[in-house]
Amino acid sequence: MRLQTAPTIYAMFNWFSISYNWVERCPESKRLLSAILVLRLRITAMPSTEPQFLLRPMTTADAHTIAAWRYAGVYAFYDFTADPADLAELLTPETWGRSYFSVDDMNQELVGFFQFKQQGDVIDIGLGLRPDLTGKGYGLSFVVAGLNFAQRRFTPRQFRLAVAAFNRRALRVYACAGFQAICTYLQATNGSQYEFIEMVRDVTWNDKLV
Repeated sequence: MRLQTAPTIYAMFNWFSISYNWVERCPESKRLLSAILVLRLRITAMPSTEPQFLLRPMTTADAHTIAAWRYAGVYAFYDFTADPADLAELLTPETWGRSYFSVDDMNQELVGFFQFKQQGDVIDIGLGLRPDLTGKGYGLSFVVAGLNFAQRRFTPRQFRLAVAAFNRRALRVYACAGFQAICTYLQATNGSQYEFIEMVRDVTWNDKLV
């Protein structure tokens, strides 16, 4: 779904999205960076020849397929088999179509999943993209598709997610989608303690994601 822009323009957007550490040291630049990220989101969300993402209730076959996905290197952290509690939740039929949703491309191929948990007027989000599709520039349009779906289905005031601090790739995508880090914390998971960053985004950050 990403518009095929001129390489120099897209490189500029990537440079700004990577430079949020610089922004923290230069608060006066935040307004400029925010405007650039909004522009990047609008460009990224425009139709192109790439497949769009469609969310639907998860099925038994989907859940078992996703449970078997294996990520390379440090991203093996996201294998469902690394955390028995997460795996058990994924394989619980009662969660399918209520909190767990599968994501297809326009060829009706399974490409990912979303998990939505409603806490009052806040939606907690979990997600995963098929391993062979990661790192190829689909992240932002994938997140946008999930936010659009959750906004229509749950009408929340705010979205919230947590991301492992080592996952700089995901942090950049979430920042481009309008999320802001609000705190860090340690959590026991996958047999150890890991640092997570909690991020939030108000629904009104961008009135309509396309």
